[in-house]
Amino acid sequence: MDSNEPYDVEDEYFDPIPLTDSWGQFLSMRFRKRRGWYEGLGEKEQRLVRKEMKRIEYFREVFQDRKISDSEEDPPLVTKLKAARAEWNRLAFERCGAELSRCKAEENWRSCRILTQVLRREGNGVADDHFSIFTQEDDEKNPIDHSPDGSDYGHNGWLMLFKDGKRGTEMENRHCSGKFPHQKIEIQQLLSKEVDLLRRTENPNDLRYFHLPANNMAWVEVRGVPQHQRCLRAT
Repeated sequence: MDSNEPYDVEDEYFDPIPLTDSWGQFLSMRFRKRRGWYEGLGEKEQRLVRKEMKRIEYFREVFQDRKISDSEEDPPLVTKLKAARAEWNRLAFERCGAELSRCKAEENWRSCRILTQVLRREGNGVADDHFSIFTQEDDEKNPIDHSPDGSDYGHNGWLMLFKDGKRGTEMENRHCSGKFPHQKIEIQQLLSKEVDLLRRTENPNDLRYFHLPANNMAWVEVRGVPQHQRCLRAT
């Protein structure tokens, strides 16, 4: 087996319920496939993927120095996680040679390809590659509208739309993502008066359901919501 052979091992597990939103699909695929798949998305889905990745990046920075205790000797949780990951990679590298010889003897070529990649890492692991696929041009072409300074940043609300007593359908709004019954929207956008999702609709037979993932009474300040359309729940 050529030691320079590229890593081309596909996952053996396939989700029996395929992911329907671009965000979940993006996270579930290998790093090397992400850019090509991202470029094939429409602008709305690209914006969703980048927005969620920026949210992760923001919370990583927030938790960077977070500790379990106030002890100066106790390192931050992120530091502990990195140390545990480095130790796991070191042990995997030390055991890799013997495991690779055994897999070759058994002609288990799939495992051989995986172990060959472990040897290449030399126990150092692989740097995170989550954010490197995005460019400044991506943000300039398709800007993201959210505010990390808001207390409700990072929270999504769930929504459903029923028209004329028929089965559920999707709301046609650029801030909404996903498909019925898993459509969602950022809380900041849902409560924005510019988005207007909580205002009166032209069709009185429309039923809209909104679910907020935390107690947030700001929605009652949005004017123009008829009593019969206030099907909104906060938990």
